[in-house]
Amino acid sequence: MQLQKKQIKKGFSLIEVIVSIALFAVILTASLGSLLVIIDVNRQTKAIKLVVNNLNLAMEGMSRELRVGSNICATDNEDFDPTPSCNTSAGGQDSVYFTTDVGQTSSRFRLNNNSIERRIGSAGTSLALTGSDVVVDDMLFFVRGVGETGAQADIQPSVLIVIAGHVQQADQIVDFNLQTVVSQRKLEL
Repeated sequence: MQLQKKQIKKGFSLIEVIVSIALFAVILTASLGSLLVIIDVNRQTKAIKLVVNNLNLAMEGMSRELRVGSNICATDNEDFDPTPSCNTSAGGQDSVYFTTDVGQTSSRFRLNNNSIERRIGSAGTSLALTGSDVVVDDMLFFVRGVGETGAQADIQPSVLIVIAGHVQQADQIVDFNLQTVVSQRKLEL
């Protein structure tokens, strides 16, 4: 008597393998597309964050210098005398002069070629505080409380800094508007 061996099929058929590979390819393609979009958005976000950090550093530097400085004057004239004429009207000024905490006179912050510029001392070199990727369209300084007499003499000298501009990353333009008020630490009595 012959024993028949029972044949057991093991493995997958060719059609099953082709269908599973096709399904895997479709899922992989969809996932890869999403991953590439996420990587691109992450890159743009990092670039914008670097620009914002650069602008924040410039604003903090200006605020610190003006806070500890003295003889603040919003004027286009380097040869100024800190008097009530240093206080600005409603229009503001695009530059501010001051004396640093270590006594360097005619130090200045101003808007120049769409960049915030800083110069320490009248003979100092002007340096850009913002990077080339930050475009500052407008910057105004509003000064009050400098050289006042009479009833206005009790006003703490302060500067309102208003900055507007934009950042361009790839095909996207991001506008920004910043404001801060800096009060001088020294009272001009």
